[in-house]
Amino acid sequence: MQENGVEAMSSATNAEAMQERQALFAVLAQIAESLRRLFDPFCEVVIHDFSDFEHSIIHLEGNITNRKLNRRSHQICCFPKHGAVTPMRDLSNYLTSLAGGRTLKSGTVFAR
Repeated sequence: MQENGVEAMSSATNAEAMQERQALFAVLAQIAESLRRLFDPFCEVVIHDFSDFEHSIIHLEGNITNRKLNRRSHQICCFPKHGAVTPMRDLSNYLTSLAGGRTLKSGTVFAR
Protein backbone atom coordinates (compact mmCIF):
# COMPACT_ATOMS: atom_id res chain seq x y z
CA MET A 1 0.00 0.00 0.00
CA GLN A 2 1.38 3.40 -0.95
CA GLU A 3 1.34 6.30 1.49
CA ASN A 4 -0.47 9.43 0.49
CA GLY A 5 1.29 12.79 0.78
CA VAL A 6 -0.07 13.60 4.24
CA GLU A 7 0.94 10.21 5.69
CA ALA A 8 4.41 10.45 4.15
CA MET A 9 4.89 13.96 5.60
CA SER A 10 3.68 12.78 9.00
CA SER A 11 6.11 9.82 8.94
CA ALA A 12 8.98 12.12 7.99
CA THR A 13 8.03 14.58 10.74
CA ASN A 14 7.83 11.77 13.32
CA ALA A 15 11.23 10.43 12.23
CA GLU A 16 12.77 13.91 12.51
CA ALA A 17 11.23 14.42 15.95
CA MET A 18 12.60 11.05 17.10
CA GLN A 19 16.09 11.95 15.81
CA GLU A 20 15.95 15.30 17.63
CA ARG A 21 14.83 13.56 20.82
CA GLN A 22 17.65 11.01 20.56
CA ALA A 23 20.17 13.80 19.94
CA LEU A 24 18.90 15.69 23.00
CA PHE A 25 19.21 12.62 25.23
CA ALA A 26 22.72 11.95 23.87
CA VAL A 27 23.81 15.48 24.85
CA LEU A 28 22.16 15.13 28.26
CA ALA A 29 24.05 11.85 28.79
CA GLN A 30 27.33 13.65 28.02
CA ILE A 31 26.47 16.37 30.54
CA ALA A 32 25.50 13.73 33.12
CA GLU A 33 28.84 11.99 32.71
CA SER A 34 30.73 15.26 33.03
CA LEU A 35 28.87 16.22 36.22
CA ARG A 36 29.45 12.78 37.72
CA ARG A 37 33.18 12.96 36.96
CA LEU A 38 33.36 16.44 38.49
CA PHE A 39 31.77 15.40 41.79
CA ASP A 40 32.58 11.67 41.90
CA PRO A 41 32.12 9.73 44.16
CA PHE A 42 29.50 11.99 45.73
CA CYS A 43 27.22 12.44 42.73
CA GLU A 44 24.45 10.64 40.90
CA VAL A 45 22.85 12.01 37.74
CA VAL A 46 19.64 10.42 36.47
CA ILE A 47 18.02 11.15 33.10
CA HIS A 48 14.33 10.35 32.72
CA ASP A 49 12.18 10.07 29.61
CA PHE A 50 8.59 10.65 30.67
CA SER A 51 7.12 9.22 27.48
CA ASP A 52 7.06 5.95 29.50
CA PHE A 53 6.62 6.97 33.13
CA GLU A 54 6.88 3.44 34.54
CA HIS A 55 10.29 2.94 32.85
CA SER A 56 11.46 6.54 32.85
CA ILE A 57 15.09 6.09 33.93
CA ILE A 58 17.03 5.92 30.66
CA HIS A 59 20.52 6.96 31.79
CA LEU A 60 22.43 6.80 35.09
CA GLU A 61 25.79 8.20 36.09
CA GLY A 62 27.02 7.35 39.57
CA ASN A 63 25.38 5.08 42.12
CA ILE A 64 24.30 6.81 45.30
CA THR A 65 20.68 5.60 45.45
CA ASN A 66 20.98 2.14 43.85
CA ARG A 67 18.52 3.09 41.10
CA LYS A 68 18.37 0.94 37.98
CA LEU A 69 17.78 1.65 34.29
CA ASN A 70 14.26 1.23 32.90
CA ARG A 71 12.64 1.78 36.29
CA ARG A 72 10.43 4.60 37.45
CA SER A 73 11.53 7.39 39.73
CA HIS A 74 11.13 6.83 43.43
CA GLN A 75 10.58 10.58 43.89
CA ILE A 76 7.02 10.73 42.62
CA CYS A 77 6.48 14.17 44.18
CA CYS A 78 8.94 15.75 41.76
CA PHE A 79 7.52 14.43 38.53
CA PRO A 80 4.39 15.07 36.50
CA LYS A 81 1.21 13.26 37.31
CA HIS A 82 0.21 10.50 34.95
CA GLY A 83 -1.21 12.02 31.78
CA ALA A 84 0.21 15.49 32.49
CA VAL A 85 1.58 17.21 29.42
CA THR A 86 3.72 19.86 31.11
CA PRO A 87 6.22 18.87 33.81
CA MET A 88 6.44 20.72 37.06
CA ARG A 89 8.89 23.58 37.51
CA ASP A 90 12.60 22.93 37.95
CA LEU A 91 13.67 22.33 41.53
CA SER A 92 17.03 23.27 43.03
CA ASN A 93 18.81 22.55 46.27
CA TYR A 94 16.21 20.36 47.97
CA LEU A 95 16.81 17.48 50.37
CA THR A 96 16.04 13.86 49.56
CA SER A 97 15.83 11.21 52.29
CA LEU A 98 16.96 7.69 51.50
CA ALA A 99 16.31 4.41 53.23
CA GLY A 100 18.76 4.00 56.06
CA GLY A 101 18.52 7.65 57.05
CA ARG A 102 20.91 9.19 54.50
CA THR A 103 20.03 12.67 53.28
CA LEU A 104 21.08 14.03 49.89
CA LYS A 105 21.06 17.48 48.37
CA SER A 106 19.19 17.24 45.05
CA GLY A 107 18.13 19.19 42.01
CA THR A 108 15.71 18.45 39.17
CA VAL A 109 15.74 20.09 35.74
CA PHE A 110 13.08 19.35 33.13
CA ALA A 111 14.16 19.53 29.47
CA ARG A 112 11.11 20.96 27.77
